[in-house]
Amino acid sequence: MNRRTIGFFGRESIGMVDIVASFIGFWLGAFEKASGSEWLTRDYFPKLTNWTHRFVSNNIVKESLPPKDKLVANFRNRFEGGNYYFQMDKLH
Repeated sequence: MNRRTIGFFGRESIGMVDIVASFIGFWLGAFEKASGSEWLTRDYFPKLTNWTHRFVSNNIVKESLPPKDKLVANFRNRFEGGNYYFQMDKLH
């Protein structure tokens, strides 16, 4: 198998490491957008940012995670309003 054809962590399909790394692939991106900061840049982490794009573009992942715009709004409300309780019921 050509190394360039591997789309996820060591595989052509999503595996356990990808699921564990979803924090980086999805949740960190939402936090970055909500906070206006950027921690994971393509300049410093090109392979990881490419994986992130592939991961969040996967149809199964899209169906399994909350809508990103609602998550970003929840994070903004949480951090700007001083409400530090994560309100999962408002995401779906």
